[in-house]
Amino acid sequence: MASPDSPPAIVLVTMDIEAATVIFTRSDGKEARFPLTLGGDIRQDALARPHFCPGWDGVLATTRAGEDVFLELPRHDGADQLSGRLVVYLDQNQWNTLAKAVAGASSVPDPDRDAAVTRRAS
Repeated sequence: MASPDSPPAIVLVTMDIEAATVIFTRSDGKEARFPLTLGGDIRQDALARPHFCPGWDGVLATTRAGEDVFLELPRHDGADQLSGRLVVYLDQNQWNTLAKAVAGASSVPDPDRDAAVTRRAS
């Protein structure tokens, strides 16, 4: 909560995609709700509610399945975000094959489909 000497500040912004509402939460607990208008039907997206707090280094997103995922935002202070961390580079071509195999697309050759399904299962 805000101290009596400081004006209220925005502490959380939530986009409730399913309810088509954006919610601004202040430090004094009050909320303001506005209609969320974006192009296209984003309600079919995997994300249900992205949350942003000015004090965080990222976005906490709740999926439609109820899972919470933290997405780290890039830093602009010159700090090395990758220091001491494992870096994995993903080849878009292979992800495309994996997605098609999972969806049952017949355009994926049998050996690639078998490998993709095996990789997904592990």
